[in-house]
Amino acid sequence: MTSDLPPPALDLRHLDPEVRKERVKLAANGMNALGLALLIGSLVAPIVDAARQADWFRAVVGSVLGLMCVVAAFVILRYMKRKEIA
Repeated sequence: MTSDLPPPALDLRHLDPEVRKERVKLAANGMNALGLALLIGSLVAPIVDAARQADWFRAVVGSVLGLMCVVAAFVILRYMKRKEIA
């Protein structure tokens, strides 16, 4: 049982350094957005919602995870910027 479809074309985009750089930037920006959402959500939820006021442990864990994501994204983007200049 053979297919009548033509063979797939070779995709060489993964070899292009510009494409890789843009993918890393996109991933770092996504990590930054996730970190900010975790940070804001974990700090605002216990303050605003009366049912979550006793849940400060989750707030601290969410804040730490969010801060780690933001710092990791910052380091990645700063490294890429230094590499561009050099």
